[in-house]
Amino acid sequence: TTTTTTTIPPHIRREADGAKLLLVTLLSNKIRREYLRLVSAPEHAFLARRVYEELVSALLILGGFDADNGNGNASNGGDVKSLLGACCSAAVAVAVRSPGVMAMQQIPPHPQLRMQQTILRGAPSNQGIIELVQSCKASIAAHLGVPLPPQRPTPTVIANSFAPNVALRLLGHIPEEVQSRTDWTCADMDAVLQIPSADHRAGAGGSAANAALETIHLALTGYASIGVTDGASASPSLESRDEWLCESLKTLSKWTEGCKAITLSQLHETLSATPTTSPPNDINNRVPPSLLTQLLSLLSAQSHQKQWSTALHAQNSLIHSSRALAAAISNTGDYGTSSRRAAASLLLSSLPPPVEFLRHPLSLSQSQHWEDAIVALSDLAATLAREEMDDVATCRMVGSTDLVELLLSLQSHPVHAVAVPVLEAWLTLQDVPTSERHPDLASPLYGRLVEVILKRVAYPPSFVSWEEELDVDEADFEEMRRLATDWLVGAYFLMRAGYLEKLAEVIMSVEGNGGAGVGTSNRGGTPYNNNATATATNNHQWEMVEASLYCLTAVSREACARVKSVSNAVRGGRDSPVSGDGTATASGLTQLAGMICAGGAQSASGRHPLVLSGVASFLGGYSAIWALSCPPPSILQILSYLSLAIAVPAAMEAAGKSVRSVAIASASMLSSAANSTPELYDGISATLAQAMDAALATGNAKVMNNVAEGCARLAVQLRDSTRVRAILSAMAMPTLQRARSALDAMVSSSGMDNSGVAASQMEAASQVLSSCLGVLREIIRFCDEPPKGSGDVHILSDVLTAAWPLLNDISSRQCCR
Repeated sequence: TTTTTTTIPPHIRREADGAKLLLVTLLSNKIRREYLRLVSAPEHAFLARRVYEELVSALLILGGFDADNGNGNASNGGDVKSLLGACCSAAVAVAVRSPGVMAMQQIPPHPQLRMQQTILRGAPSNQGIIELVQSCKASIAAHLGVPLPPQRPTPTVIANSFAPNVALRLLGHIPEEVQSRTDWTCADMDAVLQIPSADHRAGAGGSAANAALETIHLALTGYASIGVTDGASASPSLESRDEWLCESLKTLSKWTEGCKAITLSQLHETLSATPTTSPPNDINNRVPPSLLTQLLSLLSAQSHQKQWSTALHAQNSLIHSSRALAAAISNTGDYGTSSRRAAASLLLSSLPPPVEFLRHPLSLSQSQHWEDAIVALSDLAATLAREEMDDVATCRMVGSTDLVELLLSLQSHPVHAVAVPVLEAWLTLQDVPTSERHPDLASPLYGRLVEVILKRVAYPPSFVSWEEELDVDEADFEEMRRLATDWLVGAYFLMRAGYLEKLAEVIMSVEGNGGAGVGTSNRGGTPYNNNATATATNNHQWEMVEASLYCLTAVSREACARVKSVSNAVRGGRDSPVSGDGTATASGLTQLAGMICAGGAQSASGRHPLVLSGVASFLGGYSAIWALSCPPPSILQILSYLSLAIAVPAAMEAAGKSVRSVAIASASMLSSAANSTPELYDGISATLAQAMDAALATGNAKVMNNVAEGCARLAVQLRDSTRVRAILSAMAMPTLQRARSALDAMVSSSGMDNSGVAASQMEAASQVLSSCLGVLREIIRFCDEPPKGSGDVHILSDVLTAAWPLLNDISSRQCCR
């Protein structure tokens, strides 16, 4: 490495550097696998020490090249940064697995004498880590010209100072390397970073975490103020100072993420523990700000005063600062202490002007389109709210309302990774009882959030299919809807009928006033106001209608339970404390369903097929309310609407599932109505036959089975067995006809020559036959009950009589086996 290489052609030098990088990477992997065995065997301990010595020597050389070459692409250095990173990883892998250099130095070189030595074993040892952190701290202090207090003798192998960039990289690798120890438990990993070393002079408290924090604090204070010198009076370039500052922040983020002992309180209380004898006006005699204060200055309007060499450094400083602070806030080992409360209060009170903590960097990042920085800042804001929610929810601390407003703006951000962490903060808010919240963080906040979440879960306006969609990722979209569902349920519990009304207004503002239809309610109550105040407009936003239907369906189980509890109380002659809300819910939803269904399935499909799918899911989700609030003709109209929706591929499965739900929920009510009004049997028969025909036309086994189950369970509830036999026959005959046609096609294909055409025909026919037999199975399964009268014929007698020849043929055909 020290040989002059200016005459070597660039392509050969690149190949050589690549080979070095590969070899060091392989060495790192071998260290992780075998170094423990090597260092624990006395006869190999000298070799273990030599591995460490060689890696340290390489780091001392590479550090100088990296500092000279800046970006690591100079002609005499090649890709120095990559090779330097690999060597740092290998050296830390040794340190994490060694008993310490001092212990290894005490091993005599002679094999016979080495056999007589005992190396420290047993509990996890952190001596190697402590020594490495000490060396990094001493290296940074030497470059800054800051004297350190007397310490234990520095091991010979690392007596020379590392370059500051090397020292920071070494520090940054330690937490992740500790976590790579597969022979340690999680408790062991925490312990080696937190417990004092054998020598308490290693630093404040003697732990690796404390020593690392002191080192990072020293680096941040020195680099941010005066930069790094080479021992002379030369000042570093602006880019070098920015590079070192970003590396210090990156190292801090790795330690806060990898060590649970580094909490918000510790960042707030970390001050320089290094005495100094510098002149009174020297930087070393100033009281250095805490780590938390330094992070706060980088994440507030104060950072505007700093001149950055490149935009990349400015962005990276925001990313690493945000990650470090967010991880420290998430480490709640200091929860409930006065120091944590003081630190949280400092952060919250810095949100309003003039400090503008988080607000200023977010504004800067958005203007510069720094997406990664926006994601990191969003995660920090959400983490602060989530972990300090007890204080934020009461708004007792200054800045709490500012944080809520900031989260609202982030929730509206179009980037998925920005909005998801904020949604988790709202879920945490739901765990705080409303009696313990500030009034503004109850219904008023949730009313605003419903509109925000509604836009977040909406499809893009130009959406056609996920194959053609370029702006939104399908996985992100589905994740947002899945996460939003839990919050929507909580919002309904808080807002009740107000939640449903707000969403219904969005739909009504687009669809306009509907005519007669399903909306004839047999309950009292105040219907939803058609004068919508929501965002949607009449000439726009099919996606807002679909999103509103989705948000309504998400709480259907809870809303139905509310309405049923009121209905049960009324039937029992009791007063329900929620009767007003339950009645308004039933009335408003029934009116909305009537307006939606009035235009027919073609109207919803014409707006967008996904709207029809949303309508189908909505009708199925609230089937229990329709059974309580709608007259029988309206129920049949809903079933007919769903039968038409089955023909649309985008709504096919949702409509089939909803036919099942509506038929089962309304079976008892329709049975009672048909018993008193016999002419209703004809309407029921026609509706069920229509649903079965629509399901059979899809060829989708899942849809066919859902519809068959719903129709069978409704039919079996009817009391006139003669009528029931006729209804079941009308349902089953088309299925038997399709099954017979499929069997004939299989027989015909089996007699053809073995060809691709015959095989494909056989496969298609067998699938049709299988799905038709599945329908027949569902009908038999749910109608297999004894006759209701002693002289009655079984309701399945006609179906079984017609099916028997087909079943007998299937069992006897070779092609069906």
